[in-house]
Amino acid sequence: MKILSNRCITLSGEVNSNMVVYVNKRVRKLLRESTVEPITVFIECDGGFVTYALGIYDILRCLPCPVITFALSEVQSAALVILMAAEKKFRYCHEHTMFMGHQCTIARVDGYTELVVRRATNMQEVNEQMINVISERSGKLSPARVRSWLFKQPADTIFYAAEAKRNGLVGRIITTYEGLIDWQYDQCDEDQYLPSSTNQTITESRLTNQARGKLR
Repeated sequence: MKILSNRCITLSGEVNSNMVVYVNKRVRKLLRESTVEPITVFIECDGGFVTYALGIYDILRCLPCPVITFALSEVQSAALVILMAAEKKFRYCHEHTMFMGHQCTIARVDGYTELVVRRATNMQEVNEQMINVISERSGKLSPARVRSWLFKQPADTIFYAAEAKRNGLVGRIITTYEGLIDWQYDQCDEDQYLPSSTNQTITESRLTNQARGKLR
């Protein structure tokens, strides 16, 4: 299946609520144009909020058209969930793409509020959701294997394209674009999500956001 350059979404930076809104808006526009032609999501993310990554995953999984996900130079932590939205044969990466996984954690703080305690009790459930997504979509890894490989503490698990393919996270390592991309249309600048150069306004407190399951 070819990547159509006029049906691409590029995600860069932190996985957050703004990214969810952007993806939802963008796919609605692309579906108005066609419900058959594939949509490609290029991912260049250093992690972010698990809950928002799961939201993007759900949006992409519900689409009537095929979805291609393409890991660029790095796909870390929460962004792994977005990568898994495509079928394995449509999950691509480059030869030197770096991947990183770890458990979502809550920041160490002095004292506890009722909200933080409540969020902390749900943290294991968030981890289990990530584990189940990766396990199911890999087609190779049991939940126990995902847990021991990607979610061991306290270290991050860093790996590259060959290991990602061997464990079913990607289906193809791209070494040439020949025959892969249809360059008939090129609207790259219009189709990419880029974080603001200034600090984005966060509606919830920093502590609350960390408690929601931010992976860094």
